[in-house]
Amino acid sequence: MAAMQQERVTRRKYDGRPFFNNELPIHQCLNLAGVELKDVTDIISSLQSVAPGGIGLRHPLVQSGFNLFDPWDKRHKVISHHLAHAMSAFGCSGYPDASVLVVDLAGSSTESGQDFVMPFSDYYHHITDNKARGGMVLQTECLSIYSFDEKGYSLLEREFCTPHPTPDVFVQNAASLYDNVARSIFGSENAHGQLMALASLDTHTENETNQFNELMTDVDGHITFHNGWQERFSINGDPIRNIPLAKLTQNTLQSALLSYAERSKKIGKSNKFCAAGGVFLNILSNSAIFDSGIFESCYFPGSPHDAGISIGCAFFGQRIWEAPHLEYQDKYNTDRLGTDILEPEIMRALDHHDMFITDNGRQTPEDIARLLQDGKIIARCAGRAEFGPRALGGRSLLASPLLEESKIRLNKIKNRQDWRPVAPIIQQDKINDFFNGPTVSPYMNYVHYIKEDHVHALKALAHPDRSTRAQTLLRSTDPVLYDIMSSFNDATGYPVLVNTSLNGGGEPIIDNAEDAITFFRHNEDVDFLLLGEHLLSRNETSWLQSFQEGNKLRLSDGTLTNIIFSKGKRYVFFIKGRLSVSVDLTIFDAVNKNDGYLSYALLESKDSAVMKSLFTALMFGLMEFAR
Repeated sequence: MAAMQQERVTRRKYDGRPFFNNELPIHQCLNLAGVELKDVTDIISSLQSVAPGGIGLRHPLVQSGFNLFDPWDKRHKVISHHLAHAMSAFGCSGYPDASVLVVDLAGSSTESGQDFVMPFSDYYHHITDNKARGGMVLQTECLSIYSFDEKGYSLLEREFCTPHPTPDVFVQNAASLYDNVARSIFGSENAHGQLMALASLDTHTENETNQFNELMTDVDGHITFHNGWQERFSINGDPIRNIPLAKLTQNTLQSALLSYAERSKKIGKSNKFCAAGGVFLNILSNSAIFDSGIFESCYFPGSPHDAGISIGCAFFGQRIWEAPHLEYQDKYNTDRLGTDILEPEIMRALDHHDMFITDNGRQTPEDIARLLQDGKIIARCAGRAEFGPRALGGRSLLASPLLEESKIRLNKIKNRQDWRPVAPIIQQDKINDFFNGPTVSPYMNYVHYIKEDHVHALKALAHPDRSTRAQTLLRSTDPVLYDIMSSFNDATGYPVLVNTSLNGGGEPIIDNAEDAITFFRHNEDVDFLLLGEHLLSRNETSWLQSFQEGNKLRLSDGTLTNIIFSKGKRYVFFIKGRLSVSVDLTIFDAVNKNDGYLSYALLESKDSAVMKSLFTALMFGLMEFAR
C-alpha cells in the first residue's frame, strides 16, 4: 500500500542507517496507506548491518530519542536479511509457488547460519548479551535458495562469505567481484550501473579473449571465485580503456547467476523463479536467465536491492505464502508506492516560488508531446513517487528519443559520462514493433535491443550494441503519460520517450512538489516542469520588476564567493554546495560596496549578460531578496 526509501525524505542518497532513527518515513507510509499505528497487527524489521557484539558507538540499535514507535512493542518482530529479500520477490510476484534465489554482497551474520524470526526483545538480548561470547564464530550469508508454496517456505541451500582484511580487493562471491571491479575503475562506491554500461561499449583489443573461467570454477552450480588474476590488470584513468575488464566481469557475473538459477531449478522443483539481492539490478544477467528457458516464468522485483527488504518484511507480516496474491502482477505493475503529489501541496510550492516560476496551467497531451518533439526536456513530478531506484514516469525527466541532443543534455543534467545510455519508456502493446526482448518490463529490469530498422531514428538511445533498458507502460498505470506518448506517436510514428530519473548527480530521486521546483530552478537544461497537471516555466520578469522597484538582493545564507585571478583578470563565482554561478564583476563589487546588499540603483552595468547571471544566481538560490 505504501513504501518509501529514507533517502527521499532526508535527501541523502543511499541513506540507510542500520538502526531505528526518527528520520525513518514510518508515519508518511502510514498516512499514505490511510491507517494509524494502532491499526496494524504486526511490525516487522530486518537489520542487515547488525550482528551479535556489533552494537554501540556509531551503531546503536535504537537511536537516543527514537519515538516513532516502541521497538519493544509486542507486535514487533525481527527477521533475517535473506529471508526478507526472498519474501519481497515472492510476495510481489503473485506466484502460488516458486524457487527463490537471493544473491548479494552480504546478508545477516549469525552463529548458526540459519534464518531467524524473533520478537524484538529477544533479538535485542541476543545481540547485546556478551556472556559466553568467547570463541563465537559468525557466518555471513551471501547466497540462499528457497522454495515457496502454499505450505510455507524452506531454505534449501546457503553459502557464506569468506572474511578477509581487504574486501575491496579480495573476491569472495559474485557481488564482491562486480563491486570490486566497479570501485577500481570508477574510484567510488555504487558504480555498478556505470560498469554495466561500460561493458556494453565496443572495443577491439586482444584482452577480449580473456575467458571468465579464469575468474571462477563452476562445479554443478557450486562456484569458487579465484583470486590472483587481479594483478594481471592495470586500471586506466580513462574508463573507456577498461572496457575489456568490464566485459570480462559482466560475462563472469552472468555465467555465475545463470548457474545459480539452474541450481535453483534443480533443487527447488518449481517452474517459477524469483530473484532478489542487489546483483539483480544487473539487467544483462536478468535477461540471460529470462532467455535461458530454465524456468517457465521469471519475476525480478522493482526493488531487488536492500531497500526492497522493507517490502519483504511487510509480506512476511501478511504471511503471503499462505495465500499468494495471484492477481498481484496484473493489478500492481508499478512500484509507485510513495509520496502523492496533491493540489494543495502544489499550490503552496508555487506560492513559495512565484517570483521565479510561471504556471502555464493545464496542457493537453498534444501540447506536451509537441514540446518534446521540439527538443524540450520536461521534468515530470506527478502522482505517486516510485519506491525503487528507477524512474517509472512519476518522477522522471522526459525527452525525445529521436534527437541525439536529448542524451547529451540529460547526461549533463545527471553529471554522467557522455557514453552513458539513456533509457526509453514505451507503450507495452507496441514494444515488439521497435525492440527485441521481454514484452513485459514495468520495472526496467531487462535488456532490450533496438530493432535494426529503428536504430537510426532513435538517436538518443543508440548504444554500440543496440542495447537499452526499456520500460513498458500500460494505460491503466499512468493514463496521462500514456496519452502524451500516444500524441507523440501520432506526430512522429514512435510511441517512445526517453525516461530517466528526476535527480541530479549524487542526489536521490525527487520526492515532492517543493523539491521538484527547487530542482527545476537549479537546472537550466530542464526546459519545463510538469508538476501534477501544471506546466511550469521560468519567470524572467517578475524578479526584475521587483528589483527595479527598489527591493534589494543579498547573498543567501551559506553562499561563498570565490575569486580567481588569471592573466591579470578577476573572475568571480558564487558557490553553495554543488551549485556555482559565474557572476559579472560589477555584481560582486556592488555587493561589497553596499554592506552585502545589492540594489538596482547601485548596479553600474545593467546589460543582458549581467541580468542573466543575476537571474541564474537567484534561480540557484545563491542570492535572495532581502527580507
